[in-house]
Amino acid sequence: MELRHPEAGALSSSAIAKLKHFLGEHFPLYRPLVTNPFQAGINLPTAVNLPTELTTENSPRYLSRDRTTSVTFKTSSISVETTRYLGYETLRKLSRLAILARQEVGQIDGIERLGLRYLNEIRAPEGGSELGSWARWISPLLLGPAEIGDRAVLGPAQMQSVVSFRPSDERALVLRYGVAEGYAVDPGGELKRDTPPPSAFFLIDIDSFWIAGEEISEFDIEDFLTRSDELHCAVGNIFEAAITDDLRKEVLRGR
Repeated sequence: MELRHPEAGALSSSAIAKLKHFLGEHFPLYRPLVTNPFQAGINLPTAVNLPTELTTENSPRYLSRDRTTSVTFKTSSISVETTRYLGYETLRKLSRLAILARQEVGQIDGIERLGLRYLNEIRAPEGGSELGSWARWISPLLLGPAEIGDRAVLGPAQMQSVVSFRPSDERALVLRYGVAEGYAVDPGGELKRDTPPPSAFFLIDIDSFWIAGEEISEFDIEDFLTRSDELHCAVGNIFEAAITDDLRKEVLRGR
């Protein structure tokens, strides 16, 4: 979950300590996130002489003891990330806690963007690098080009696609899907995760988000929760449409 809000400035040391106290039951570990906004997203030619000092941003970040879930507070955003997803109700509860903690140390002025993103690595028996091997597990709606290749005797091996949906002027959902190798979420990242042997998987990457219009309303926690619920409903509908009953019963049962 990521909530972007109007720029609020860096938090003081006392505010950081207060956040740790507020979040301590669920996120007792303090691990600041150091980023370099100057370099973010920029590919610099080798001939460019960089300045000797680059601006860095130290963002308060708090982790669970098993280091699978984190809350990060940047100057214009709040995010909750997890590699051990226990269901939407748990994510909703932790997101609410994080936002209320932020409000305790300084009010944010509203929501500019709210997003829920789910990265799913679907691993199933016999699911390999060829699209056809996923016919039992993934909806044919996402495997259509494979049939075209089969009819042309081309044997398509890999495909990755992006589809954007726009249910309203303020809401959108981006679906990325296809066969991939290895991992979508880095096993060597800050957040720990269950790490199966590297293999082919079917990626279902769903980014459901809301963007404010011309007017940014005052922040209200109930408004946040309502919008989050709407975004999650769209995620659930897309995911359920993307998979088969066999996957539900034989692979995802109990998860």
